[in-house]
Amino acid sequence: MNKKQNTISCCGIIPLMLMIFTCSNCMNANAGETRSRKQALSVRVDLGSLASDAGPGMDAGLQQDSGIHSDAGASSALFSEDAISLESGSEQKRLYDLYARKIATKRIRVVRINREILKGDTYLVNLNLFQGISLSARKRVLKERGTDNYSWFGRLDDGLGTVIFTVTNGDIGGLVESGDRLMNIKTLGDGLSAIIELDKSKFGPKCMMGDEEREVIHEHVEKAGRAKSGEKEWLPVNISVQFVFTDAAKNELPNMYNEAQLAVDKMNNDAFDNSNINVMYYLSAVFNNPTYTEDTDAGCLDYLTADLNNFRNGNEGLSLAHTYRDRYDADVNVMIIDQGGDLSPPTCGGFSYQAIVEVSDLCAEPTYAGASYAFSVVDTDYIQYEATPGHEIAHLHGCLHPDSPVGSNCPSGRGFLLEEGEYKTIMVVGEEDYSHIDYFSNPDVNYQGEATGEEDVADCAQIIGATANAFSVFREPSNNLTLPAETVYNKEYRYATANNSLSTTYGQSYTIKSGATVHFQSGASGTITLKKGFKAESGAYFRAFR
Repeated sequence: MNKKQNTISCCGIIPLMLMIFTCSNCMNANAGETRSRKQALSVRVDLGSLASDAGPGMDAGLQQDSGIHSDAGASSALFSEDAISLESGSEQKRLYDLYARKIATKRIRVVRINREILKGDTYLVNLNLFQGISLSARKRVLKERGTDNYSWFGRLDDGLGTVIFTVTNGDIGGLVESGDRLMNIKTLGDGLSAIIELDKSKFGPKCMMGDEEREVIHEHVEKAGRAKSGEKEWLPVNISVQFVFTDAAKNELPNMYNEAQLAVDKMNNDAFDNSNINVMYYLSAVFNNPTYTEDTDAGCLDYLTADLNNFRNGNEGLSLAHTYRDRYDADVNVMIIDQGGDLSPPTCGGFSYQAIVEVSDLCAEPTYAGASYAFSVVDTDYIQYEATPGHEIAHLHGCLHPDSPVGSNCPSGRGFLLEEGEYKTIMVVGEEDYSHIDYFSNPDVNYQGEATGEEDVADCAQIIGATANAFSVFREPSNNLTLPAETVYNKEYRYATANNSLSTTYGQSYTIKSGATVHFQSGASGTITLKKGFKAESGAYFRAFR
């Protein structure tokens, strides 16, 4: 099957083209058990051809603005105008107070979001963010992953600012960016969201400044073929990524699935699209790893290095991340940590391994960190800041900071400064006098009439494109997958795939808790069998497809 891209089973035989459960009553393979314990209880769903809603097939649900439409009556206000009070002691009030106290927060307000505007045919949306700040955004594309699970992408009327709204089963996260202005929309729960205007001057560098501080990988460097920047195949290269949240990170960002999907949306549909990179990252798993605690007593570099090495090696309670990497075929791994305690953004936002080759004869082609080094860590304050997760993932591909060392024979994916307009691409850190743009360096792509890269010096787009195929097979689906006992908790996500058939294990509990999302995908002619022990609680979201 095409990597990661229709059937299901439970309590009888139900011929369906598609089965989606947003359970009002739990779906339980134990209920009504009358068969011999030696026989698995299952319902098989034989599906025909249909568009996938997750992973590589997500674009099948894409709606794109043709440019032919009327804006009459379309500029409806997206956010409620009424004042909303939060109940003392509630989870919504806890999150609101946490976000409001952060030093980088300029202002914050609680709103309800009219989701009908996002999902409907409206192309011109009024973003009534704060008193005195009302912006108009035009829908560029809508990508659907399933019922009440989609992402809305738009541009501000100035043609430069970008807007993303990510909806995951009722939770709505978003980003509105224009020049140095950054608004982050976070779900508070029970239909409420917070609009947070952030002060970029309060943030430190989104990545460690000195590449000499990184673990420089020589013996593990692998090579990839060279591809001309801007060359794109019709279908993108699909790469899977799992997001792991520590307990401290979950406490600050409880809507883990939404936060991870928004970060991936930012990388795919802003950065990659802008930079003409024909690669699509998609989520394989999002989960809380409760047995790991960050070491925040050391300096920034020391504990980020310790977290990254523990993550890669599965130390200090992080073995679960490696178990799920293999089970759900995650090519790349990102751990969200809270360097925390204080309310100001930390002095560094993320860290990853970096393939840097200083000896020219080792580097006739792009180099990258291999499968065993495909790990990054990102702080909670930076997960939605200037595409930091995408920045760290690009390091794994071999992209560099502008001043990074590189061999004379190495094609370079350095970040790039647009001197005339004073803009900086994603791989640039620091340089506060320049405005961030969601572009990876590419000499064949212009921004405001100025090239965003320099051939053989700053061409991160080429490096990502040339290494993408190698990344896409770091982990691959097995022919047949049998899932063992597991519990998928609230706000977590799983995407299980098999080339042929997929099933749960008879008599073992595979439980999807309320608020969790799970997708099962079989091969084109395979089946998915849910055996005794499978359970989806009320409020869980489950979809099976081929």
